[in-house]
Amino acid sequence: MKILGKNRLSCLAAATLLVVAGSLSAQRSDTRAGYASLFGPTGPANMKPAMLVAGLPPVIGQLSTIGVHAQGYDFAAVVLSLNATSGQPLQIGGQQLSLYVDPISLAAIFPMPLRKGLGQVQLPIPRIPSLIGFDLAWQAVVFTKDFRKVAATNLLAANVGVSAFAGSMVFTWKFKHSAKKADDFRDVSNLPALMFCNFGPAVNVTFKGTCSRKIKAGSPIEIRTGPGRTGALIGVITRKTFNVRVTVPAGTVTAPTYVYFYNTDRRNTVSIEWSMEIG
Repeated sequence: MKILGKNRLSCLAAATLLVVAGSLSAQRSDTRAGYASLFGPTGPANMKPAMLVAGLPPVIGQLSTIGVHAQGYDFAAVVLSLNATSGQPLQIGGQQLSLYVDPISLAAIFPMPLRKGLGQVQLPIPRIPSLIGFDLAWQAVVFTKDFRKVAATNLLAANVGVSAFAGSMVFTWKFKHSAKKADDFRDVSNLPALMFCNFGPAVNVTFKGTCSRKIKAGSPIEIRTGPGRTGALIGVITRKTFNVRVTVPAGTVTAPTYVYFYNTDRRNTVSIEWSMEIG
């Protein structure tokens, strides 16, 4: 278990306060404390995917926790940033990984040993009302003892709030993805992009954004629980500017429910810029 030291916590609090002081006030409805898992882990094909999982929610004035699940790995570096991206290629030891936390707004890195592939970060959230609705981006890079195998986890987005049950979680980061004609929207590794991963009960998710072109009648962007038009169809995007609410079926840590976007247009490629809200 890794607990943040006082110096590191002070640095994080100072960085957070500087950003909050220079930003607009949080939205009134953006009060739910919780997490959202976005995008896929990357690493060796012969190893189980390494994941960051939600623990105690980031409620102001309380302790929040993040879990590392990385079977077969011995060390982790958990990265905390104030912004997130759709993914940037990261080459380590011949292994191409996807980095989702924004290195420019890096707040802290927390190295830790893993016990049987498990670890935890504990972060006290200051009792500062202006932090309500503030978003934090978490991701980990994990290693074996000999450093011959390395992997990167999913992105775990945290929304600071007053309760784990009241209001909604509004993530304002803008993500960008593209899809060729009749194909999945893909990530920086050219794999079908995991837009959202649900490890818990069924949840309502609203995807908001803009498409690069007008959506043709009869050729919507499908929102599904599997790539390549597999899985359940849970929603469609039919307009250039969209605001689509879907219910993502329940999942577990060992069997998550994934969300993919598919471009059904057989003649045109399309790009989207999007954000999301939960609740």
